[in-house]
Amino acid sequence: MFELIKETSSSIRKHKTRSMLTGLGISWGMFILIILLGIGQGLKEGTTSMFSDYATNSVWVTGGIVKETKIGGKPVGSIIKFDDKIIGMLKARIPEIQFVSPEVTLGQNITTTYRHNSGHFEIKGVGIDYKKIKTLGFKVGRDLNVKDFREKRRNVIIGEQVGKVLFGQNVDPIGKSIDIAGVYFKVVGVIEGGTMYGMMEENSIYMSDRTLFSTFGVERVYSTFGLLMENKGITVDYEDEIRECLSKEMGFLSSDTRALYVQNIQLQVEAFNYLFVGLNVFIWFVGCCILLCGIIGVTNIMYLSAKERSREFGIRKAIGATSGSILILLTTESLVITAVFGLLGMAMGYFGLNVFNEILVMYPDSGILEIFGQASINTSIVIASLLLLIACGIISGLLPARKAASVMPIEALSQEN
Repeated sequence: MFELIKETSSSIRKHKTRSMLTGLGISWGMFILIILLGIGQGLKEGTTSMFSDYATNSVWVTGGIVKETKIGGKPVGSIIKFDDKIIGMLKARIPEIQFVSPEVTLGQNITTTYRHNSGHFEIKGVGIDYKKIKTLGFKVGRDLNVKDFREKRRNVIIGEQVGKVLFGQNVDPIGKSIDIAGVYFKVVGVIEGGTMYGMMEENSIYMSDRTLFSTFGVERVYSTFGLLMENKGITVDYEDEIRECLSKEMGFLSSDTRALYVQNIQLQVEAFNYLFVGLNVFIWFVGCCILLCGIIGVTNIMYLSAKERSREFGIRKAIGATSGSILILLTTESLVITAVFGLLGMAMGYFGLNVFNEILVMYPDSGILEIFGQASINTSIVIASLLLLIACGIISGLLPARKAASVMPIEALSQEN
């Protein structure tokens, strides 16, 4: 083994430039593969995190405008609104519904002020089970509690951007009172900046739905509500069932997609998972194609090396060397070149991923963090890459080595370099 390593090292040193240029093809292929896989994983994590505010098995229903009418139904142009009776009916007919919460919006152009600062934000009233359907992360303070709902307390939680506009950067808003359309409410919590999927939270003010209806005297109807469905461990599309129930009860066609919008979060998450499975296949294909170019380069060099050393191999065989020893010698040389430069490419890839992650950290407000998570590669990918390297090294040297080992000594000695 020592002699084999010594001979392999000597052969590579004799052709340093050629070996280095050939090996760089392997390094570049492995570098590209690691970078693509790492950033692809970061993209998957970033995209999946957009749904982190929502329970995976949640469904959101929003009323639209009737575009198709039926006999005895709502006329074209009617706006679909829901009430507690409709929600109760839906829950009774679909036993998989565990929790329901309305999301009531208080009109448009509602002015909210604090001292001399003011702004127009979305004022929302939500049900007591809202936090079971949608998760609101808090920067400071607390969520609305049971007493806020039961006693119709005038307590609100505000989005991070609302806090910046009304209170500035250095003022703690907790306990402060804000004026919403002439009525004062106490701030009890500040929602941390939401994901791209739920960035409306940053510009929203939340209160109990009971507080909103009693304080502002608006009719108890709403255009959006959320459902938490029973988790069956499989993806279930409830859209047709929900659409059929509501269309019969409210008098519009179930086929009228503009009258009712149903958003199944679980289906959307699954669709993204399928997308990233396809993306990973594509990344592996591209990376392996680039790596294949390097492998072909190594194979060509090994053919050239075998031809240049034909007299040497003839002499070896003439004094007793076996075909197997020559086969092992050339295969080992190919394996060493491939492995060394492949590992170098992997190191470059990891370095590149660290640079990419540092860039993400340096620009936290650029919005890129909403799309990309931290680029990373799991252990199984590293092991697969190493096995791929070993296989490439063996394949690259095996064919030239077999050709060199099969030449008869007399033929090898008579050949000219």
